[in-house]
This record gives sequence, structure tokens and C-alpha cells, in this order.
Amino acid sequence: MDKQGKLSLADKNKVIENLTKRQQGRTAAPCEMCGTNQWFVADHLLNATIVVPGMGLTVGGPSYPQVQVICGNCGHTRLLNAYAIGLLDPDKPVTADDSGTS
Repeated sequence: MDKQGKLSLADKNKVIENLTKRQQGRTAAPCEMCGTNQWFVADHLLNATIVVPGMGLTVGGPSYPQVQVICGNCGHTRLLNAYAIGLLDPDKPVTADDSGTS
């Protein structure tokens, strides 16, 4: 990931390799909306912030970075936790000077 948060080709390939490994030889599931199988990894992560009761959204606090896997036909988007799929290292926080990717 570069300093603007754009995923590198190596980052995207890591996502694809991880998902392929988890599919254990099965074909990727088709899009729930249109039925095609034309997926790509988006250029940037999304950040799902946590909601604290009585405070609403917390900006700058804990969050869950998400990889976007998008249907190339209809745009339906699947979100995958970047830590759970091995793109980000949970022991290495993402900072402005360091992408946090392993």
C-alpha cells in the first residue's frame, strides 16, 4: 500500500492468493446480484469505524479495515476484513509513514 492508501499489485495478489487458498479448489462464488463471476480487488481499503453506545461513531479510534472485492458486471461489493485475510498485520498498526502491510 502506498502513502495515499492505494493497494499495490502485490497487495491485490496477496488478497487473491489468500482467497484462492481458502476456496480449497472450489470456483469462486458467483455474484449474488447478477450471477456473473467477474470479481476484482478495489484500489483502496474501506475503514469501518466502531459505534460506541451514547457516542455514535468514533473517529480516530479502533476500526476494521475492509478489502473491497467488486463485481465487474454490476458493482456489487463484498467486504473482507483485511486482518482476517492476511493483508494487514494486526501487530503492526497502519500509520502515515508505514503501510502496515506485511
